[in-house]
Amino acid sequence: MVVSRQFVTDIVATLDDLKPSLVKEVAKALLNIVQSRLISYEEQVTQLRFRLADLYEADGESGEAAKILMAIPLETGQRTYSPELKMRTYLRIAQLALDYKNSDEAESFVNRASMLFNDVSKDNELIMMYKSLYARVLDHRKKFIEAAQRYYDLSLFQNMLISEKAQALTNAISCTVLASPGVQRSRMLTTLYKDERCSSLAAYSILQKMYFERLIRNDEVMEFEKSLSSHQRITRGDWSLLQRAVIEHNFTAVSKIFTNISFEQLAKLLNIDCTQAEKLARQIIADGRVAGTIDQVDGIVHFTHITDEDAVPGKEALAEWDQHIAGLCQDVNIVTDMIIQKHKVWVDA
Repeated sequence: MVVSRQFVTDIVATLDDLKPSLVKEVAKALLNIVQSRLISYEEQVTQLRFRLADLYEADGESGEAAKILMAIPLETGQRTYSPELKMRTYLRIAQLALDYKNSDEAESFVNRASMLFNDVSKDNELIMMYKSLYARVLDHRKKFIEAAQRYYDLSLFQNMLISEKAQALTNAISCTVLASPGVQRSRMLTTLYKDERCSSLAAYSILQKMYFERLIRNDEVMEFEKSLSSHQRITRGDWSLLQRAVIEHNFTAVSKIFTNISFEQLAKLLNIDCTQAEKLARQIIADGRVAGTIDQVDGIVHFTHITDEDAVPGKEALAEWDQHIAGLCQDVNIVTDMIIQKHKVWVDA
């Protein structure tokens, strides 16, 4: 057994001298030979799998590369693997999963990497890789508000280049715009708008209009859409994610301007047809996002403008309180990360 293990070790060591196509054949043949006694050859098999994964990834075969890496027994094997190696491998699989458009699998492996976060907190490169990939996975999973928060946290990471921080901020704005309306989205809009770094970004115009609840023109939507990634441009029902987000925003903006408006006028302002305008108005009012009533006989939407004296504490007040608590927790996490990055000696002590 000792001789054969050494023989396998020697073969693995010589693979770098061979052509990639030949390495694949030799590695796969060797894996088949030792398949029945993997425990005895775990170290050599692990090396083979990493080498094979490199080759498949270089050839653009993300699925095969991921499958090979998943077969490495990082948690159940006889060998002990370092937290850094395990986390890098999990993040690599997650990245490969995004490449072959399996965001569910990507999220699963990012979550595994999350369990190792405290064990690798001193490795800035690995932490930045984790934060970046986690944000992208949430983005691909259409969990836009969570992705926006992750991108924004990433933009505060000291070890990033200025251009990388700007891209993270841009991604945060895009995800916030696409996110479903609610208190978390409102808070994220406020956070981004008040961040002076955003004022120099191309997406600032849309951010500003959403923050102040102003009407967004169709040409602005088309220009903003060019900056979106392919997975963010999908269409659901009559509109793309961006179109729906802007149409719903514009409906809210209209409710701030008008006391009442006909479906025909509303449709023109929203750049949709009358049937869509009526359906949208009914849905948003029913959801409680805008206060108002619909007169179907005359085809008019009546908006209710509640004054401070009329306001009654209830679900909205509780939601706002929850928002403040969530925001405070987010701010504490951000400050903690900044302290760790700036005062490593003190933290280690």
